[in-house]
Amino acid sequence: TVTTVTSGGAVTVDKGPATLYPVTIRSNNPFNPYYAVYGDEVTVSFTSSEPLLTAPTIEVYSFTPVVMNTGVNSYTAEQALTLSASKAGEVPFTIEFTDMGGNTGTVTGITSGSDVTYDPVVPALSGFTMNSNNTRDTKWAKDGEVVTLTFTAGEELSLGYLAVEIETNSATVSRLSATQYQAQYRFTGTEAETTLGYRISFRDMAGNAGVSVNTAPA
Repeated sequence: TVTTVTSGGAVTVDKGPATLYPVTIRSNNPFNPYYAVYGDEVTVSFTSSEPLLTAPTIEVYSFTPVVMNTGVNSYTAEQALTLSASKAGEVPFTIEFTDMGGNTGTVTGITSGSDVTYDPVVPALSGFTMNSNNTRDTKWAKDGEVVTLTFTAGEELSLGYLAVEIETNSATVSRLSATQYQAQYRFTGTEAETTLGYRISFRDMAGNAGVSVNTAPA
């Protein structure tokens, strides 16, 4: 009775394509790795459950970046994004591969982590309104009262990079909704009597810096 191969190699039965896991995408954006602005690079990474016949093909948008083998059955590909605003949104990618048994497979999304959003658009602000809690006239304020500036952004802003000054006083900023914000300042009695202006510096969630708002007295 023969129970082992005595010449050549054994035959492996491969019943299906390899599994890719985890499949991830990240960017080199210094503000948020799950956003990318114009010029940022995204990296698609994955590990195969078994050896592949050849290096896989990865497509990001319509680009086909070079695929690098980074370890045992592990691969990455990097692609710089230099696309117009019409391509803003979740970054699409496709992985096509063939395993050693000749089985082919296609993966079109992540299996772990979060997607990357491409945002090449500079944010803008609008709808500025300033009022106080003065009970007689909300266009006036005295010592101890609070003035509130509200405004709207064209997209969600990063609170960590949203700074507001009312006159020359740093205001407390909060988010009312994804695109609506307010800044408040309570007068202490040390301020000069004046008609108030305001200054706003800001970035969106991807780190795009908006054009600072610097008003004359409102």
